[in-house]
Amino acid sequence: MPAHHADFRVDDLLQMASQAAGLHDFGPDSFRPGLDRLVAAINELELTELGFMRTRSSLLGNLIARLGVWHHRGQHPQVAEERIRSPFFVLGLPRSGTTLLFGLLSADPDHRVPMLWETSLPCPPPEAATYETDPRIDTVTRALQEVDGLNPKVLAVHPIGARLPQECIGILSMEFLSYIYYCGLPIRPYNDWLDAQDQTSAYRWHRIFLQHLQSRHRKPRWALKSPSHMGHLDLLFDTYPDAMIINTHRSAVESVASLASLHWHLWEQSLGHYEKSAVGPQTADMLERWLQRYVAWREAHPEKGGQIADLAYEDLLIDPIAAVKAIYRRFGLTVS
Repeated sequence: MPAHHADFRVDDLLQMASQAAGLHDFGPDSFRPGLDRLVAAINELELTELGFMRTRSSLLGNLIARLGVWHHRGQHPQVAEERIRSPFFVLGLPRSGTTLLFGLLSADPDHRVPMLWETSLPCPPPEAATYETDPRIDTVTRALQEVDGLNPKVLAVHPIGARLPQECIGILSMEFLSYIYYCGLPIRPYNDWLDAQDQTSAYRWHRIFLQHLQSRHRKPRWALKSPSHMGHLDLLFDTYPDAMIINTHRSAVESVASLASLHWHLWEQSLGHYEKSAVGPQTADMLERWLQRYVAWREAHPEKGGQIADLAYEDLLIDPIAAVKAIYRRFGLTVS
C-alpha cells in the first residue's frame, strides 16, 4: 500500500544538498525550472516507502553531483579546455538494441564510456590509475541494493549495475531536463513539459560533465547512448559537430510494448499499483513525438548522412560482432 504522500520542497532539497556537499554554488540556474516542474509533478503522487526513498535519493544525488562538478570546475579551470573528439552516440527507439550495442562499444579499449558509479559519484574526477578499483564502485553497488530496490523482474527487462554503462539521461538529470525521471515515475505533466522545452542548457551541461570525467582519465573517443537524443539532433550536433550517430531500428510496436513493460515494473515499485492499460498509450505518445522529430530532422539534413550509420535490430541480434565491424567500416575506423 502507498506509504508516503510526496511532499518535497525545492528550497529544502537545495539546502540539504548544500549541507551534504559542503558547497553552495550550483552553477547556472538554468536547472531550476526543470527542478521546480519535476518536484511539482512528483508531489501529486502517493509513493511507496521504496518509491519515496528512491525519489529522494535521486533528487539529492543529482543536486550533490552538480554542486561537486561545478565546484571542481571552478577550482580547476583547465577542465574547460578539455576537447571531446568524434564521440559515438547510440540512439534509436528504446528497446531496439541500443543497450546491447552500447555494451559492445564499451568493450573497445579505445572507448571512454560513462559508468553508473562515476555518473552517480563524479567527484573528484576518476583517475586512470585507480579507475577499476575506485571505492565508489562498492558504494554505488550498495546503494543500488539498499535504496533502489532492484528486483529480478526489473533486471530482466533492463540490467543495471555500478560497472555498467550509464545512458546520457543520467547526465542530463543533473540539469533536471531528463527522461530518466519519467522512466521511474508516472509524471506525465513533467514529461510533456520537458518535450516542449529548449534543451540547450542540458546539452551544455552534458559537455561540461564529459569534460569533468575525462580530465583525469582520457581515451581516444567517447561512446555514449540515449534514445531521447532522437528529438534533439540539432542540439547534439551543435554541441558535438563531429559526432558519429548509430541508429538502431526495430518495429515501433515491439519497442513500445517492451518499453511499456519497463515503465510498468518501475511505476509499480514506486506507487504500489499502476493500471497496466494506462502505460501503453502514454509510452506510444512519447515515442511518436521522438520519432516524428527525428525523421523530420533527418529529412531536413541530408548533409549529415555521412555521420549516421543505420543498424537493424535483427542484424544486431544475429551477429553482434559483424554489426559492430560494419559500423566501424561505415565511419572509416578499424577494429583492433
